[in-house]
Amino acid sequence: MTILVIDIGSSSIRASEVSLDLLTPRPIAQISTKPSSPAPGIVEIDTAGLKKAILEVAEAGIAYAGNRLDAIAIASQRASAI
Repeated sequence: MTILVIDIGSSSIRASEVSLDLLTPRPIAQISTKPSSPAPGIVEIDTAGLKKAILEVAEAGIAYAGNRLDAIAIASQRASAI
């Protein structure tokens, strides 16, 4: 079984291919993201930019792994979920 893992982090969005036979992630794509801080103690996330980055790494992962994919998994902190 091969899984495309999309990790939505606070500093980047990453896509990796994980084969359950090998259990070793193979990095495919990564896009840096930076939250803004308009005032002390406040952090804002550009949701349109986040969505664009997620779609870009997902498309790169699907293009790379193609027919080998059996599933897609998404990991995210609640603050970066749209």
